[in-house]
Amino acid sequence: MRAAFRAAVDCAALPGEDDSLGDGLELEEHVDHVMGRLTEAGQTFILVPARARRIDERVAPILGELPAELAELDRNIEPTPMTPQDAAQAAVTAPLGGTLSVQEIGDLLRGRNPGMAAHPFASLVEATQQDAPEAADLVMADDGSLTFLPEGDAHGQLRGLARHGIAGRPQRRLAHGPAGA
Repeated sequence: MRAAFRAAVDCAALPGEDDSLGDGLELEEHVDHVMGRLTEAGQTFILVPARARRIDERVAPILGELPAELAELDRNIEPTPMTPQDAAQAAVTAPLGGTLSVQEIGDLLRGRNPGMAAHPFASLVEATQQDAPEAADLVMADDGSLTFLPEGDAHGQLRGLARHGIAGRPQRRLAHGPAGA
């Protein structure tokens, strides 16, 4: 498993990272540069694959509407719709900048199931700072971004984790785990 993770991290590259045009840019400029390269390459971000949409369309009539008790838990009555372009922007910003805001995480959760009238779980994420300020202060900055993630480009941290495991120690296979894991 660690070898597969290491291979995925080692080959993970955003378009434009391999050229020197992105060197020395501020985060916003770097994200714009990578987004431009994604567009040039014709790469798109699919929020919900076609097969999952077809399944959702078939299951939705059977399930019916979200119970009113759950729908009331969604306090975001006018959420920002998440477009594939917005999702791609978030997917590029997270590893380059080291974090996402809770609003962006909520938008991504809503975007994964656009047919739902209410998204109580997304609302819970979005309202963390208001609902539990003491706990939020431990893991969030004032701007709503997560503080427990390393700042800046996460590729180096991911590569280190893949090579050395947690706290610089190689991960040991559990005695009852599958061989080669």
